[in-house]
Amino acid sequence: MKFKIIPLLLSLLLFVGGCSTQNKANDHQDIQVHKLTFDERIQEKMDMLDISGWKIHMNEEYGYSLKYDPAVWDSVSDSAKEHHDHYTYATAFNTETHMQGWLFLRKTYGRTLWNSFDIGFLQTEQQPDDWFAEVSKTAKFDYIPGFKRSEFISEASIDVIHYSTDITNLEETGGYFEVLFIQKQESQETVLLTLKLMPSPKRTTFNEGDVNVAEALVAHFLKAVNTFTFME
Repeated sequence: MKFKIIPLLLSLLLFVGGCSTQNKANDHQDIQVHKLTFDERIQEKMDMLDISGWKIHMNEEYGYSLKYDPAVWDSVSDSAKEHHDHYTYATAFNTETHMQGWLFLRKTYGRTLWNSFDIGFLQTEQQPDDWFAEVSKTAKFDYIPGFKRSEFISEASIDVIHYSTDITNLEETGGYFEVLFIQKQESQETVLLTLKLMPSPKRTTFNEGDVNVAEALVAHFLKAVNTFTFME
């Protein structure tokens, strides 16, 4: 009787061990198959940023401030330094956009990667969603696959309306936009914060070398937006 039980136990142990090995192999395969999405990669980069050394920009006339990394944005211009407040610019939308209290940040990469980070009070009586619905449907955005909309509360506890190019990878598109709106509750004024990234004019999409740099710029932009606050 003992001799019959021993083979049975050995068979059971081998079966359980085989199942365990197969489960581990399947788990390992699942881990290898999963790749971070575009949004997950941006969030990962944001989480790694240390803003303790970032520069504080303050616009006392329009009552707002935010932090930005001077090592990343090496060209800075604002309405106070330029001595004119009203500005019509076409950097982000290639259309006339009237701004006040503006701040423009740029990063120089020669002609390989064009970028612009623009902030200002949008001069329109339209609500943000209505204004953007009109602008985003113009022919100048035909090369963009579309936009996705979300809302979030910033690290400074401010409600933000967030539009971004609807992609899973930058190599899918010939241009990338981040468009965010923050409304000042007391006056219903709207702050427009935009990031525009474009590949070299000689290319129709971002190449592999551009992608890492572009994703880092998106992370820095969104981290800076999270520091935006209205001054008392």
